Amino acid sequence: MDDGFVWKGMHSASYGLICESLPNISVPERRVEKVELNSRNGYYTIDHKTYSGDVKSVSFHLTDEKNIDIVKGWLTGSGKVTFSSQPDRYYKAVIISKVDLEQVIPTLHKGLVQFDCQPFGYLHDGNMPLIMTEPGLVINTGNYPSEPYIKLICDGDIVLRINGTPLTIKDVSGYVEIDADLDKIYKGTESMENKASGDAPLFDAGENTIEWTGNVTRVEITPRWRCL
Repeated sequence: MDDGFVWKGMHSASYGLICESLPNISVPERRVEKVELNSRNGYYTIDHKTYSGDVKSVSFHLTDEKNIDIVKGWLTGSGKVTFSSQPDRYYKAVIISKVDLEQVIPTLHKGLVQFDCQPFGYLHDGNMPLIMTEPGLVINTGNYPSEPYIKLICDGDIVLRINGTPLTIKDVSGYVEIDADLDKIYKGTESMENKASGDAPLFDAGENTIEWTGNVTRVEITPRWRCL
């Protein structure tokens, strides 16, 4: 990947942007609350086991002034951003702060764009579907549990087990979908929550066992690997 960033599927170089600086590689801040009591020394902590988002900034020069309006329209809204410093992953982001373009010379402007990113970097290869026709192992190449999308081609009553934890779904006809990110079990537009028992599964970092019982023909997985 060339130096710069990809936003909404377009590389910054396509618009004549030369990036001066890219975001540092960092770990998101964990939400830990410090509580102090007059009755004890120091403090104790409450770990909420979640992470805050992060603002990732890019400073750049715009070398083609004819693209000013195009760039202003492009650097808005929400989408996925990939930085050349970490080309294997993307961040879910939104641009909230305004983008100022300062004129340096008549044909050169400099600017700063701030991406308000969710805490995880999602590996691009985590969007590649995995097809399984028999139980086996799936390797999470990220360093944090992922929230997969799973489609089971099946009929009747089935039990899906990830690392031994069961999810039971009854009276399936044709297929059923499980989206751990949305925490939903459904078929197309039809909810299957009332026929399910158990939670939408996560894939731990490293090895994960996948097993099932019932009339299951195929399991299609979009694993959504992610990293801190």
